[in-house]
Amino acid sequence: MTINVENVTTTEEEMLPSTDTTTHEEFSLVAKLDLRNCQKIAFVKEVDSQVRGDARGIEGTYNIFDASTLSSLKKWKKEKANLAVVATLHIKCENRWKGDIKATVVSPSEELVATFERNKRRALFTKDAETEIPVLLPDKTTFAILKPDMSGKQTEIFICEGNPKVSYKMWFPAWQPQTKWCLFTFLCFLPTFGLGGCIGFYCMVKAGVQHKIDKYEDGEKIKELAGSDKRIVDFEGVSSSEDKFALLALSAFRHADSLSDPPSSN
Repeated sequence: MTINVENVTTTEEEMLPSTDTTTHEEFSLVAKLDLRNCQKIAFVKEVDSQVRGDARGIEGTYNIFDASTLSSLKKWKKEKANLAVVATLHIKCENRWKGDIKATVVSPSEELVATFERNKRRALFTKDAETEIPVLLPDKTTFAILKPDMSGKQTEIFICEGNPKVSYKMWFPAWQPQTKWCLFTFLCFLPTFGLGGCIGFYCMVKAGVQHKIDKYEDGEKIKELAGSDKRIVDFEGVSSSEDKFALLALSAFRHADSLSDPPSSN
């Protein structure tokens, strides 16, 4: 059998490799942070140290674990050895009164994954504070935009690529576990001669902060994701690595913002 190849031509474009951006981005994220089979992540503070003696600055490190098999943070110490680290979050704040943030997300192999910075905390009478904070990849391209509100109670992240435009909003409901235990402490203090109040106060301190996450497409809310303790992000109903990474970055910002809060007393 003879094949005539004289009339077969190959253009230069056909010889070039595929440049599909979605596939490239998906591969890039999966190569550094494998979140495909991750159903839940947990932020655990490993280091929390002041960077200056005047207590103005603070620096901390969070290990981010694959918590798919973790039912509760109460079982953290028992199950820690069986959980894999998917990333590490480094946070540095030079002036907690000002609220500046420099944060990096690093892979387990010590590769830089993403960075975000804030020069000043947004408040009602604060000038020149960023209303939009870009999440930058190592090549300095913008993966997503963080938009915190002035109250600090909610933050939204907008993924730059994709159609429809996807965003996630994390917010904290008014009724928290601490609220329940605070009410319990008030009601039980006198009838139990202070014993119930002590128990309620202890439980109030130990209670976690609950958050909710809503998913939006082109500005319309389409789904409410499973809410949980602020240290845990549940990926239930989220399939793509880009969306999981966006939720990781959103929670990372919330932890950085919390760590850079002004000291309660000096």
